[in-house]
Amino acid sequence: MRKKVYSKMTAAALAAAMVLSAAGCGDKGGSESSAPAGSGSVSSGTGGEAEESKESSQPGQDADTGDHEFSYFGSIWSPYQESTPIFDELMERTGIKVNFEWAAADGMDTLLASKVSSKDLPDVISGGTAGPAAINDLISKGLIVPITEYLDTDLANYGRLLTEEDKLFLTYQDDGEIYGFGLVMDVPGSFSAMIRTDWLERVNMEMPTTWDEWMAVWKAFKEQDANGNGDPNDEVPFGFNYDFQKLVLNIFGMNSNGEFSVADGEYLYDPENPNYEKYMDALREMYQSGLLAQEMITLKGADFNTLGASNRLGSLVGYAEYSKNYTVSCRELDEGAFFQSVVPIQGPDGAQAIPARSKVQGSAFITVAAVENGHLDDILQFFNYVYSDEGIELTNYGMEGEYHDVVDGKPVLKAPYNEGFKTAREKGLIPSTIPFCFTEDVYMQILTGGLSYDELDDTGKTFMDGLTINEPYFYTEPPTLQTESYVECFDLREQQVSLRDRYITGEISRDEYNEGYEALKNQGLSRMIEDAKEAYRKMAN
Repeated sequence: MRKKVYSKMTAAALAAAMVLSAAGCGDKGGSESSAPAGSGSVSSGTGGEAEESKESSQPGQDADTGDHEFSYFGSIWSPYQESTPIFDELMERTGIKVNFEWAAADGMDTLLASKVSSKDLPDVISGGTAGPAAINDLISKGLIVPITEYLDTDLANYGRLLTEEDKLFLTYQDDGEIYGFGLVMDVPGSFSAMIRTDWLERVNMEMPTTWDEWMAVWKAFKEQDANGNGDPNDEVPFGFNYDFQKLVLNIFGMNSNGEFSVADGEYLYDPENPNYEKYMDALREMYQSGLLAQEMITLKGADFNTLGASNRLGSLVGYAEYSKNYTVSCRELDEGAFFQSVVPIQGPDGAQAIPARSKVQGSAFITVAAVENGHLDDILQFFNYVYSDEGIELTNYGMEGEYHDVVDGKPVLKAPYNEGFKTAREKGLIPSTIPFCFTEDVYMQILTGGLSYDELDDTGKTFMDGLTINEPYFYTEPPTLQTESYVECFDLREQQVSLRDRYITGEISRDEYNEGYEALKNQGLSRMIEDAKEAYRKMAN
């Protein structure tokens, strides 16, 4: 396996480029759900690895020719474990030691900034299910190794899983290179709206279908002690994970990826979308009426899960899995609790949509430190094995006899690994803290425990409903076109989000929001907006 030496990755350039300010690293928590990955082209244990890369993915290759290792700095969250039998088996099979260093999701960016400023870059950086907030800055400074050329060679087992559309989604617009790799999944039905039907019964209302009906239900939840605990002030009628604004933006006619949407064929920064004001005004009204959590801005990751399990939340948009998890948790407080998955909430103008979850995520990145340390080949070999058929089987089904049996030529998970995602993850299966391919088959085995829909209990059925009922409403998220000005405007984009939040929570007026937003456009957002439009036009042509 060859090692390409990039001119921008010389020791002198590395030392100079690593003198970065920590100011560019925002603190963004991570969140992740059990979502399957894989498609018909990714079958476990059936051969078919990319031909050119078979040699590099053989277990134990070159294990006795010297030290083979690399460092991996990644985000971790419950229920994932820092060390697992699956990680040990991957290292045993490849003959490569991975020196893992983990950071809590909400502290990842701060710790990464410290490593960059102290010239202590790890060989691999991973944000879990998304890239760290500062990754674009690191790319622009030449600190991240492009992997484009390796997709047909040393990382070909990953490349075989990608369509041309997937590659476009991962491409960095300014230089046409792909830098990130990560979770591969291909089941679009990951998100759903859901509502406490037992609360509907308590307030004597029918299932809402229009925006006015949803508003009426939320007000009833707020005013009528819908959870029945005697406290009329603790209900949160509607909620969403703060990091998933796209699940609310689409209620107002913006088929957004969370920052950008496409309207009439034009690629728009969401604050430029003509429906953005309706979105802000509606959330402001809901917030001031107590229909949203007053701690809305901090509700992300574990904090949102805590709210969902507290018997205080009446409805939400989020991962379909929440309908099962929150029902189970709330039943410890209210035995009649039930979150029913429903079709998307219809907005005030009749919009009704929900994003199909992206198949690929660029969450892990190889740094120039790997080149300087002589670890690039080991990294490529290790992850090429993870994406091989054997690696896919190992990360999804574990070791035969211990985690699964082979039945009619196919791996079948054993108990307790097929009884829930939490247990499977705790034991090392489906390890989303590293890049891997999550197959639909193992997802369904864990979801159903081998049962048919009719054999599932009500929590399993509502989860399954959330995966299937929304297909007529799916839209494909537009890519985030990472132009040079997009990277440079990181702080300005963060300031826009702060302005939006301050308007929604009533801290500033509409005039103050408009004045602040125009100031941000004058400082550079206007150039980013126009560059994004131009990049999209070029891509479309």
